[in-house]
Amino acid sequence: LARSWNERLREAIEDFAPAEQHEELFATYVEAFTEEHRRRAAGERLVGDLACLEALRAGSDLECDLFVSRTGDHPGSLNLRVFTTHSLTLSDQLPVISSFGFGVVDEYSRHVRIAKLPGITMHNFRLDVRRGQHRQLLARRNEVIALLRQVFAGQAGRDRLNRLVATTNLNGRDVEVLRAYVAYLHQLRSEFQARLIRRVLVD
Repeated sequence: LARSWNERLREAIEDFAPAEQHEELFATYVEAFTEEHRRRAAGERLVGDLACLEALRAGSDLECDLFVSRTGDHPGSLNLRVFTTHSLTLSDQLPVISSFGFGVVDEYSRHVRIAKLPGITMHNFRLDVRRGQHRQLLARRNEVIALLRQVFAGQAGRDRLNRLVATTNLNGRDVEVLRAYVAYLHQLRSEFQARLIRRVLVD
């Protein structure tokens, strides 16, 4: 990270957006991040942060990204990064994350300040996932992120069936259909408890 923050930010913007947006985006983000984030952020990770933040500027309440850290204190670790314009406590977030089968090793939060937006908080979770599983999970990255958004928004269930999106070819809609079948069996007073059925489907 020998290059200055301004240089790294301009490079990320050039990789992320068309030329006519470069100056506007630079003015938006040059002072938006904390000193710590400006010191560490670069390359594809900074591009990922900008993509999430631009989605918030476009009207989203929450955006997230799943990635392997290339630099920092824990290179090679799998991370989930959540950007939100409203307050989310750890007790709000951890059950969502664990429903996908992800343990959390540690977490940190940083604030992002953008004009005409409420305060944005970036939560970064280092996940307890073996490196041998990273490739499989990253191949399902888009599906996992899409369902994470829905679960955080209360538009999808929060149980272990969400793990199927990370480990199979099912998407969020497929999992919701499966969840509805499990609920229907419960209404029919199946001799098998819903928790057992979910465990069998996942494990």
